[in-house]
Amino acid sequence: MKKNLLFAFTAFLFFTLRLSAQTVITDTTAGPSTWTCPAGVTSITVECWGAGGGGGFAMYQYTAAGSGAGGSYINYTMPVTPGKTYYLYVGAGGAGGPDSVTAGGKGGSSYFGSTTDTLPQSAVVLAVGGNGGNSVGTTGAKGAVDSATGGTAVTSGNLPVSGYNTSLYGAAGGDGTGTGATAGGAGANGGAGGAASTNFSASKKGYNGMTPGGGGSGAIDKTVKAGEVGGNGAVGEVQITYLSAASVLKPGSFTATAVSPTEIDFTATSNANNNNIVVLYSNTNTFTPPTDGTAAGAAGSSFAGGTVLYNGSVAGLTNQTGLLPNVTYYYEAFCYDGSNNYSPIVKATAQTFASNLINSDFTGATASYFSGITTPEASITQKFGPGIFIEHYIQDTGYAIITDTTTGATGLMPIDTTVTPGASFTLGYAVSQGWYVDYQVAPNAGYSLNATSISGSMRLSGAASTNAFGILYGIGTASTPPTTFYNAISNTQAVDTGVGTKMSGTSVNFSSITAGVTLKGTNNISGNNVLYVRAVFYRAYPSPTLQTMYQSGLTIGGLASNNLPVSIASFNAVANNKIIQTNWHTATELNVNSFNVQRSNDGNSFKTIGTVNAIGKGANSYQFTDLSPVSGTNFYRLQSVDKNGNLSYSKTISVLLSASNQLSVYPNPSRGNLTINGNHINSVQVIDNLGRIVSTQTVHDATNPSVDVSKLQTGTYRIRTQSTDGTINSSSFIKE
Repeated sequence: MKKNLLFAFTAFLFFTLRLSAQTVITDTTAGPSTWTCPAGVTSITVECWGAGGGGGFAMYQYTAAGSGAGGSYINYTMPVTPGKTYYLYVGAGGAGGPDSVTAGGKGGSSYFGSTTDTLPQSAVVLAVGGNGGNSVGTTGAKGAVDSATGGTAVTSGNLPVSGYNTSLYGAAGGDGTGTGATAGGAGANGGAGGAASTNFSASKKGYNGMTPGGGGSGAIDKTVKAGEVGGNGAVGEVQITYLSAASVLKPGSFTATAVSPTEIDFTATSNANNNNIVVLYSNTNTFTPPTDGTAAGAAGSSFAGGTVLYNGSVAGLTNQTGLLPNVTYYYEAFCYDGSNNYSPIVKATAQTFASNLINSDFTGATASYFSGITTPEASITQKFGPGIFIEHYIQDTGYAIITDTTTGATGLMPIDTTVTPGASFTLGYAVSQGWYVDYQVAPNAGYSLNATSISGSMRLSGAASTNAFGILYGIGTASTPPTTFYNAISNTQAVDTGVGTKMSGTSVNFSSITAGVTLKGTNNISGNNVLYVRAVFYRAYPSPTLQTMYQSGLTIGGLASNNLPVSIASFNAVANNKIIQTNWHTATELNVNSFNVQRSNDGNSFKTIGTVNAIGKGANSYQFTDLSPVSGTNFYRLQSVDKNGNLSYSKTISVLLSASNQLSVYPNPSRGNLTINGNHINSVQVIDNLGRIVSTQTVHDATNPSVDVSKLQTGTYRIRTQSTDGTINSSSFIKE
């Protein structure tokens, strides 16, 4: 699409049943554009103004060229289909005659089509442009002025040929006379023609026609010289008017953020009219658009493909609790008026935390001894310490015990590295008796772990004794144990062989939280790092009683999160005159520091052209404006940088910047002075979103003029400029 259509004004009309709005869209930039019919709109009125013809060229003493004719006008009401894209074309004004043998250019036709922008073949509504004035170039004598005829008035060619509301044709261009060139023809129901160049007191160029559709006036030449060019015809115009239901404004903001395995918290603000809000939720993301006129219902009701979480004033919205761990929840929020007409939707997504990294009980009549657990977030494996040769299971208890390969006696295998596996030995001759088991908790690819607590129980097969245990932890890798272990259940006990907690019964619970221990270095376990939880078993020595002691019911509490710095929900770019604006929305952000916007001319080699700081939590929206894109195709991607320097990339998108894009403004949004990027600018208008001109500034053939917008109210405005050659350009901006 070459250019954006501009909302000229919105006038509210009151009807008995419902408030409606008349919307007028005006396009005055030469060339093609598109318009998509909004929902609920089935009929529009289209007005087209053809462009004016150019004035003729005058050369040699006392010559007066003809002026261009005005463009035509048509007004037609037609049916349209909501959601369908229609094509528009605004005719360019005819150029003034460039030499003594070439007439002024014919003004281009303006039209509205239904299928393609290769018009006017598929035009539904069309207004033809005015003819150009003739040039003159023979030698004249004072008192015997040579002159040329003006552009003839167009008398046919408008579409449709019948059934129109109004069809008018522009005035003919004036002829050159003995006193000079006459004015250009006026556009039908449009702009005046260029002023007459009279009285041969000096050589004069023709004057440009006025928008829309005025013809340019012819030039005059007083002396024998290179000659003077005719005035340019004015650009045409296409205008669309329709009635639709007045829009309900969307919520000012809505975010959803997980704070625990079972709770998601919300922030929300209403719209400018303080309408009530509806919040829907779903864990399948199968929402459908809400139906105007249908009430959403109370909390728990089914509506628009989701379940109503809240319906009422924004002030009453509370957080959602009782959710399932490690589940993604989808939300939609929208405002509504007293007739249950709904606003555009604001979306949010949040994933509850995983409740526990491990939560397993190794006892039970038929339980097997722990061999491993795999979750989407982590993999947990088990490795025994020295001295463990053979494992057996007692069906009634699930206890793991060791058997002496010679005597068949059962009990704890001594930690004795001098004993060859399978060799004969006696437990009573062991140097020490005890063993340990390591639980290795490794994050899966794409996740980071935050272990916050360690708990479980230790058990004996017999009566309480002087046996003791210790629960240790540390960070290592899959192949390398930690160089430093910490005590998980005591802030005072050293991590030493023989030091531990005595068994006061056949089952003793342990908990780092109860012991007041804050785990160290376990808040970001990612990459190749592995959390070790080591259960150490100490048996009193010597001891004639063979007992089995082992760990059971291990729980490692904490959070498992996607360790990519950000989840990009959408990323797009739009060309606006000479600049390209990129926009992206995040579904979640974790540990993200910033976004680098990168551009490429070929889609392969990218360079960073700007950086935007990340908010770092929740779902958010961002934008970045490329003020110097290349002509042609520009490729963009986002490089997300987390706080550890890790990088991830979005998809690559592309946008075509047409060489015909002309006007840009910056900074946008703006709080003070707004600079217009353009040359030969004569006047600048600021227009609000109701189509009202709020300021006009004359700048006289200026380059990159500035406009003070500091006193404007916050909102969206449009800058309209007119150049010295009559060209009109426009661009929108936001006043903060």
